[in-house]
Order: sequence, then C-alpha cells, then structure tokens
Amino acid sequence: GKFRQGTVSQFYRWAATVARYAVIDLVRRERRQHCWSLDHPLPGHDLPLMEVIASEGQPLDMLEQTELLQRAIAAIADLDRRYPDRGYWQIWQGRVRGQTQADIARALGVSQGSISKRWKEMIAGVAEFLNLLTSPDCPLGATALKPEQIRQRSPLRW
Repeated sequence: GKFRQGTVSQFYRWAATVARYAVIDLVRRERRQHCWSLDHPLPGHDLPLMEVIASEGQPLDMLEQTELLQRAIAAIADLDRRYPDRGYWQIWQGRVRGQTQADIARALGVSQGSISKRWKEMIAGVAEFLNLLTSPDCPLGATALKPEQIRQRSPLRW
C-alpha cells in the first residue's frame, strides 16, 4: 500500500529494494541472537543442551525412563559380551542410527531374516534381564512373549 505512483518497472525496482532491506534486517537480527546447537555442551558441564531441556513428562518419570534406558543399554552390552558371534551391539547401534535390518545384515554378512531373529532375541533377553516380562504393567504390551517362550526360542541363558 505504500507504492502509489509509477509504472510497473518502477514498482518492481521499489519492491526489490524493500525486499533486499528486509532480508538485510533479518540477517542482522539473526546475528545478534546467540543460537546454540542442541548438541553443544553447557558451559562448565559435559551435558549437552538437549539432555537438560524439559519435556512434557514429569521430572521423576524422565529420571525413571533414563535409568531404565541405561539399564537396557547395559543389558545389551552384557548380551554382546556373552554372545559376541551374534552381533547384538552392532544390531542395536545400527537401529539407533536408523539403518534397516537389510543394511545391518549386509554390514554383518548375514541374512535379513537372521538380523530379525537376533533383534527379537535381544529384545526378549533385555526384557527378561530387566524383569519386564513378570511386571503386571509390561510395556511390551500384548505381544510380549512369556518367559518359557523366550527360553525355548532364544539361545540366551541368563
């Protein structure tokens, strides 16, 4: 509404100038803001910003989830130590990185079906290690295997 008189070519010139200065102002404002990466450690700490940002959950729930995750990771490491030929750690790391079972299978030199079977074994072993299968509020839901099914299907012995 500010351009009132002139030809179409004068309007284009005016609009280009307005847009250029708007972009320059935006860049200057962005430079003044100090943006940190979520992976950047906080000053004086080794914790990245992402780990201290509050989520929608309650702090105690977050602490329990973090503790459970650490125990699950320890269980996977223990499984990998006990059965190094199964490649549980590599399978878990591949899934964390978003790789498909086929990608992981190629990297380990086995079939995709073998990776699928090992994944299920690993999940069942971790669940048994964490006593999640005997819990009344089992987070694995209705698809959870019973402990005797795990023992029959899995080469793992705790």
